[in-house]
Amino acid sequence: MPIGMVSTGTWSGNELRDSYDSILWRLYPQSDIPLTTYLARGKKRKQDNAEYRYWSKTAQTQCGALTGKYEESTLTTAYGAGDTAAAGAEVHCKVAAATVAHFRVGHVAALVCSTNLTQQVFGIVTAVSTNGANSRISLRLLKAATAGYIYNADYIDIIGDANAEGAARPDSLTYAATELSNYTQIFRQAVLMSRTQMRTPLEYGDAYQEERAEQQYYHAQQREMAAYFGEKTKTTDPATGKPLRTTQGAVPFLVEHASDNCFNYVTESELSWLQGGDGWLDEKLEVLFRYGGQERLAICGSGCLLGIDQLVKQNGSYQLAEGTTTWGLKVVKWKTPFGVLNLKKSGLFTVKSFRRYAMLVLDPANIGTRTFEPTQYQTGPELRKGGEIGIDGMIGEWLTEERFEWHFPETMGYFEGVGLDGAA
Repeated sequence: MPIGMVSTGTWSGNELRDSYDSILWRLYPQSDIPLTTYLARGKKRKQDNAEYRYWSKTAQTQCGALTGKYEESTLTTAYGAGDTAAAGAEVHCKVAAATVAHFRVGHVAALVCSTNLTQQVFGIVTAVSTNGANSRISLRLLKAATAGYIYNADYIDIIGDANAEGAARPDSLTYAATELSNYTQIFRQAVLMSRTQMRTPLEYGDAYQEERAEQQYYHAQQREMAAYFGEKTKTTDPATGKPLRTTQGAVPFLVEHASDNCFNYVTESELSWLQGGDGWLDEKLEVLFRYGGQERLAICGSGCLLGIDQLVKQNGSYQLAEGTTTWGLKVVKWKTPFGVLNLKKSGLFTVKSFRRYAMLVLDPANIGTRTFEPTQYQTGPELRKGGEIGIDGMIGEWLTEERFEWHFPETMGYFEGVGLDGAA
């Protein structure tokens, strides 16, 4: 090196101008679509009260289990294994009160054996009596009963109704609607900046706009998590003495109204995922597709998708293909024997290790949102004008008040441990 040549090492630290990137790089969870965005596409109606009540009805099965079959209405002498009965004979069935509520005089009913459905005893209902676990349905047989058929019967099923010519109008059966309710929740995400901070330039952009965008993201994320896992509560805030409400999300709604539709492979199976996952999923999906439409929206973590993909590669028993739903979402369509699951990956499930192998299944026709105050960004007059509290800076916030609406939990399901080995 020639004598006297200088390099960057000869300058003091404060003489050097640092080199910065002109943008702030951000990494977000990979997600197909937030549930709140999807809900906004569904049933969306204005909310005019912080508490909302709604009603629904599910079609009844009009059948029930038998706990006894007797010769007398006093439920004294039970039919034996070899007993027969002629047409016109009476069979008095002991049932639960919930079962007798489906029956009226004039219904045609069959006593059936669940292990041999060709064995049935056919008759017409002549009387019903509600008495708790000792409730009674009386049948007059329209056809002789073969030996053992009455004894073997364990269910009673309505097979229509029959009415004589010129008969009086029959009694009516009505079913009460189920009342449901939810509260709105006020979501707020503040943007607080001093005047000096706002005026200080940043190498990667405008400080205020960056802060506003970041708080918008977390505002949306917290609404999303409430839509999944929020509990319905109403209390009084001790600091203000004002009402504080939280809205009910899909999973707590399901736990409250149809807990049998919450499944966990790890606690229910002793087999590895590749050994038993195939049959387990079929068994559970059959339950979910008993009611409602032929398609479901399935929101899942990446571990769940990995587990399903492993079964496809090993067994070839499922069909996975890209597609678009009737409501405009690009999805991975999973065709099962019972219906189609439209799989959408949730970033909030994926990045949280304890939710990565979970899947929430919803019927698109049965979910929605009611908005009391749509999402908005609002600011006060503090900057330059002083405002009521005379703050030297800017106060803003993202604000939403809304609640979620869930119908017919029978069509919903929550799966855990999808892709993990059983440990039962």
